[in-house]
Amino acid sequence: MYGFGLMTPIGWGWALGMWAYALAWFVFNDVVKMGVLRYYRSRKGVVVEI
Repeated sequence: MYGFGLMTPIGWGWALGMWAYALAWFVFNDVVKMGVLRYYRSRKGVVVEI
């Protein structure tokens, strides 16, 4: 946001956009991960109780 040394400051707008982008990918990757785990657990017959 503020920049330091040789880095140019990007401002709050871009910083919040990057946080939103990172959060969206985090949620997407977590959904995919849970789907893959569920698929492999069902193929192996593993029962997970929560």
